[in-house]
Amino acid sequence: MIVALQYYEGDREQTMRLARLLADLEPIPRDDILLALVCQPNTPTSTLTDETLRYCSLKFPVQHIHSSRGAPRWPEACGELWAGTMEHFSDLHRKGQCPHDSIFTLDGGDTIPLHNDWINLTLAEHSRTLSKGRLVTGTPGSVGTPLLINPNMILDLSIWTKCPDLHTIPHHDGTIYTCFDVFHRATLLKEASPSSIVCTEWRGGGKHLSPEILRLRSKNSLWLHGYKDDYIHDLARKFLSSSNHPPPILRRYDLDKFLPHIKPPSPKSIPMKDIKQLSPSDTIDFLAHFLGVEVHSLRESIHEFTIPRPLGTNANWSMPEIEAQFLYACVKATKPKTVLELGTHLGYSTQFISAALETNGSGRVVTLDYDQHKHDLPLLTASHRVMPLEIDGLAFSKHLCFPIDMIFEDGNHTEENTYQFLTNCLPHLKTGGLIVVHDVAFEGLGDKVSSGMARALGHDIERIIIGDSPCGLGFWIKK
Repeated sequence: MIVALQYYEGDREQTMRLARLLADLEPIPRDDILLALVCQPNTPTSTLTDETLRYCSLKFPVQHIHSSRGAPRWPEACGELWAGTMEHFSDLHRKGQCPHDSIFTLDGGDTIPLHNDWINLTLAEHSRTLSKGRLVTGTPGSVGTPLLINPNMILDLSIWTKCPDLHTIPHHDGTIYTCFDVFHRATLLKEASPSSIVCTEWRGGGKHLSPEILRLRSKNSLWLHGYKDDYIHDLARKFLSSSNHPPPILRRYDLDKFLPHIKPPSPKSIPMKDIKQLSPSDTIDFLAHFLGVEVHSLRESIHEFTIPRPLGTNANWSMPEIEAQFLYACVKATKPKTVLELGTHLGYSTQFISAALETNGSGRVVTLDYDQHKHDLPLLTASHRVMPLEIDGLAFSKHLCFPIDMIFEDGNHTEENTYQFLTNCLPHLKTGGLIVVHDVAFEGLGDKVSSGMARALGHDIERIIIGDSPCGLGFWIKK
């Protein structure tokens, strides 16, 4: 890991004190850490910096770097220094000239460690982040700002290539929204595995740093950031040498609770194939070709099972019988082991799916709805093929932990929900798995449902209207 202590001319002395403190905490040299002192392009060299580099080189490989990017004043200067640090080491990493995969970007002037074993604890926490498929280990916070990730964070260097938007540091317009960490909050939150690794208290909230504050913050964090007192490093040194402090209990945060605070990017319009209006007979031919099954077997199964459509006010939202029969035929033809249905409603479509699974002799349907009391629950649970769950389907999809062979999506019919649900489920859908989406042609809803489906799955989706049905079905197979 690269530990990059970033500083301006005015923070030089404090940063050099931090570097010496980090060196003194290590009982033996470590070659798995590169200690980098990174300054603004116009920062003059000094004897203090040279002496600090020599001192720290006894414990770490060291480098002193003048960032290629800079700006005359805060906050652009802060953002450009961070971007220059990332750019420098990411370029070296891409060229194979840097043996380290991750970087810890730290404000050198007002950040101190809270534990002697901070390196091993930090590496372990970042390994946890990578195991979750994330690239940023950082602490979420909001101090007079929208929710963001504290810029004292550990990043996998691959993020610089994966997220090129981070290369841009906005011109400061006088608002907090053009500070780089606020400006890029959506990207960093998306890639983060949030924990309490760094505790930020801007200028101590008006308080001076004390041993008691260090003790309290060390319970849940590895680093403390934000105190500008001149003596913070001396106090930290005394605190760390006073006794053996127990390892921190890092707080872990549910990323999904933070993401709703971030305005999603504007959806891009995806071109789609024209919707096809087909007779039931032509639909059989189309689906047989699409699914790669024999026409006669599909034709035989269309009327193999049927039940009357439910009666009552809510029944108008159940799928038409002809569509339910084709849904049955799709399940019978593809023989899925696990079907995930979003939108149980009255359980009408669920019964067709479970009947097809029963005909196949195997499989189950997990059906989701936040209002399960609406349907005939005893009827559904009478079949061992059905697992009804009273839960918000979109929330459930974010935590899927089992493979899926087929998805039938008939949820709340907004573009964003359709997109998010399918996007969340897609990694768990097996190759060759089928997705069927309902109401792609329904008046007032079809365009939204179709757009969400296309955004999640691409332009290569098929949409059909069967006979005079007003709803429409969308189809897609994972290649």
